[in-house]
Amino acid sequence: MSTATKNQVTAKIFVGCPLTSEIKLHLKQSEMWKQASIDRTALTITNFQSREYVGLFLSENKIILSELRRIEIELKQALHSYCPEIPLDTFTVITFPQVFIT
Repeated sequence: MSTATKNQVTAKIFVGCPLTSEIKLHLKQSEMWKQASIDRTALTITNFQSREYVGLFLSENKIILSELRRIEIELKQALHSYCPEIPLDTFTVITFPQVFIT
């Protein structure tokens, strides 16, 4: 009997904004962000193609465009609540897939 474990491949869709130095600075200064990070209710920071992004992984693998637009608005509002000094229209939202092997 083999002791090797079976690897599983999972693909998830990430919706987020590039983690710029300005956003990173405001997040570090935000008490709301710090508390949300402790409670694990904050947005996620992930790496993609050698860049950092802040956002969230979608729970569904299939999504329609209108739902994606709603998530984009909610993401911008969440970031704005953590970084109120940054105007909403300056957040650039990007969507990309990520593959995880476990």
